[in-house]
Amino acid sequence: MLRSLVGSEMCIRDSINAEYGVSITAMASLGKSILNKCADMYWASFSKQLTRYGLRYEDVLVETPEMYEALRRLPKSEVEGRTMRYRRAVDLSFKKQYLPDNVQEQLKPAQRYLNIAQVEKEYAERIYWERVNKVV
Repeated sequence: MLRSLVGSEMCIRDSINAEYGVSITAMASLGKSILNKCADMYWASFSKQLTRYGLRYEDVLVETPEMYEALRRLPKSEVEGRTMRYRRAVDLSFKKQYLPDNVQEQLKPAQRYLNIAQVEKEYAERIYWERVNKVV
């Protein structure tokens, strides 16, 4: 029974290729390009909204233990800048206003200031070491 199912699935797949003249890899490539285009459109919309309130991408990430550790490692000036961006965004939201256009043009919401990848790597190494050495 299993052999016939696999065979019938192969026949269906091959008939699609023969009927439309499109390979599975070409369809996957098309799907990937469509997904990338959608992701670009989403980022454009999301970054525009962040810029309206003067926030950066890492300001709105969900706070996890790794993020708290990355925040702890930041210099005081970066922590204060993050706090001020939050306060400004809350103030603008309450007033139902956006930042002036000339200020929005100067902002870069994609600019990174946290090193979360490094912290996540260190956490993964520590977990692996604890598993290997059976630390409780």
